[in-house]
Amino acid sequence: MGTTGRRAVLGPLAAAVILTGCTGPGSPTPASTGGGSPSAASTPGASTPGSSRSGSSTPAQGRAGATASPVAPRAVTDPRAAMPVISPNPVGQIGYGTASVGDRRHFVAVTGASAGMITSSAVRTVTVNGTDVGAVAVYRIKRGAAASTTFQDQYAVQLLGAVARSKPRFVRTRSGVMALSTGKASVAAWFKDDQLTLVYRDAGTPELAALAQGVRSAPPPV
Repeated sequence: MGTTGRRAVLGPLAAAVILTGCTGPGSPTPASTGGGSPSAASTPGASTPGSSRSGSSTPAQGRAGATASPVAPRAVTDPRAAMPVISPNPVGQIGYGTASVGDRRHFVAVTGASAGMITSSAVRTVTVNGTDVGAVAVYRIKRGAAASTTFQDQYAVQLLGAVARSKPRFVRTRSGVMALSTGKASVAAWFKDDQLTLVYRDAGTPELAALAQGVRSAPPPV
């Protein structure tokens, strides 16, 4: 075969190599034309180091929320601790007598304000050194109802308000807490166990807190 024959055989082979782009078993794969990035960078599902750290922070947040700091209990304060302390001057000799119609009239409003809590009552005239200065009423409350100081204070306000028609102020003395009226009528009230005592002062003297302290120190017979 001549030179012309060899050229005719090689021609088709060269054309086949050009068309297939095959350059041999060790030829590298062409790079992606999408922005010049390697094909591995665009593999679906691949995560970056930054996204791995972000995903691992969720359990840490859950643990932080689960360990909340304990709530401290509220301090309980006694309302009576804020009441002013007074030391009334002593009065003369306290005495008691049979209640007059006028004495009993002072306490008529108590029945309507008692809410059915009173089981018995006693009214007496009060004297200081033999002079009539007012009246005192002692009420026995249903057993167990006055065990709370909160009830005592509220009930004293309720009954004293009905008699004096004014809101009282609370004070503390050496013998305990008492309520004193602030209106025109002079009335004092205090509890001892299940008994509520109301003192109504008719005269201008002695001072209301001093009279109440004297009656409290030498209570009337019940």
